[in-house]
Amino acid sequence: MNRPRAKIIPVTLIVAAPFLVFNPQLGCGDNRDRTPIEQPQQRWEQDERCVDYKVGLVETSTLKLADLEYGRGQVDIMLAQRPAMATIVKQGDVVYEWAAKRYGGRSCGVRIRWSDTSPREGFPAENAYPAPDRGGEIRIGAVHPDGSAISPQELWCYAVYELFNIANGPAWLELERLAIDNKLGRTEFVEKSALLEWCAAKKTRDFYELLWIPFASEGHFEPGETAWNRLKYPTFRAWKRSWGRLGYPYSIYGTYYDTLKK
Repeated sequence: MNRPRAKIIPVTLIVAAPFLVFNPQLGCGDNRDRTPIEQPQQRWEQDERCVDYKVGLVETSTLKLADLEYGRGQVDIMLAQRPAMATIVKQGDVVYEWAAKRYGGRSCGVRIRWSDTSPREGFPAENAYPAPDRGGEIRIGAVHPDGSAISPQELWCYAVYELFNIANGPAWLELERLAIDNKLGRTEFVEKSALLEWCAAKKTRDFYELLWIPFASEGHFEPGETAWNRLKYPTFRAWKRSWGRLGYPYSIYGTYYDTLKK
């Protein structure tokens, strides 16, 4: 949900609505799903903005029963259409219930749906975040872009990442507004956009360590560390130092910023 080829590619460039895409560079790794956007004059560099939570593993707020049942229904459809996922997660499992709550409204404050539609070419997973004219949805490919099989652990990594990443939708819309209103410069827009996706990856990695590993141990299956351990940099600052001015994220977010300013 993060890429040599696009991290978060707003589909206003392609169709009409922004998509958040799984980025293999960052990979798979709560109370706060939506990081507030600051005013342009303020710095937004503190890594604490996306690590001062425990991934929402302990669910403290309640979800209406109807929303929870809806979420469970979406997870059931996902498992039926991606049967490999059902080989390690069953109805009633802690991961199943976590995902059900996310589909039921914990990610975005509104229900989101599973879609069997394949992600755009070159990406293993993506989401379309909710907008006034449409609902949000999660998409995970049945196979890798090169046609190879996706392991159950990888499929769950993609699902968890996108269920975190879709919550960035409101922040993305606010970034766009600030850019259009000339309250956000190109460099700051690029950095804040990249930070949103890095935070989703960090949350996913924490999910792996705090929930997935114990769950896998109880279920007697390998947690699949290779699938989850793709967060190559311990902090956003460290990752930022690896950027080149011509590649990601400037090639994606910078280009989109230029489009917004036209």
